[in-house]
Parts: sequence; C-alpha cells; structure tokens
Amino acid sequence: MALKSAIETALLQNLTPTQDKDFVVSKDGAKKIEVLSEQLAMAIRDYIDELVFRVHDLKADTVILPGTIQTAAGPNVNPLQVSVKVSQDNPKGITDAPNSLQSVVKVDKIVNNDKSGIV
Repeated sequence: MALKSAIETALLQNLTPTQDKDFVVSKDGAKKIEVLSEQLAMAIRDYIDELVFRVHDLKADTVILPGTIQTAAGPNVNPLQVSVKVSQDNPKGITDAPNSLQSVVKVDKIVNNDKSGIV
C-alpha cells in the first residue's frame, strides 16, 4: 500500500462517526481527505529526502578470483581475500578514522517513487 493510500485510509477510518452505520463521507469531504493525504505524504517524503543517513558500522568481505588482476608479472594466481570495515567507534585495525564516516546514504527516489503514491 502506498503512503498516500495508508494515510487516506487512516483518516477515513478515524474521522467518520461510529454511531451511524450508514454514514457516508460527502464527495467534497472525501476530496478534502484525499488532498490532505497527498499533502501529508508529500511532507513526509520531502522530510525523508532531506535526511542524511551515515553508515556507522559496516563490514564487507569478498574474494578476488585468480586471473582477474593484471600486473607486470602477469595475472594473480591465487584468490585474494578483501575485507572492508567502516566504524564510527574507530576499533583496532582501522587507521583511516577521518574517512570512515564520510559515506552518506540517501533514499533512492527513482526506486522508491511508487511507494509514496504521489508524483
């Protein structure tokens, strides 16, 4: 369910009176709820888009397969284990502390566009 639809459903469920089972929101009222839902969804989306997320702790391991690195002596013949660590706490073994917190993670607007329910 898109964010706008979830907000609209929540508003409709909580703004309709419970005493009258046959109560129906007027077309004008429903339109106002739809517009309010879209504006709230846009406000939330814009707020999240402005946030900056930082990677505080990360570890990644991989193996470079034989023959994938070319050197003057020829290609590597043994697999190479590669590890990457990022930590805000500067644990033992991380020597580049000033650079360990420079990665910034943002919301991918293209991939997540359909999740908001707004254009």
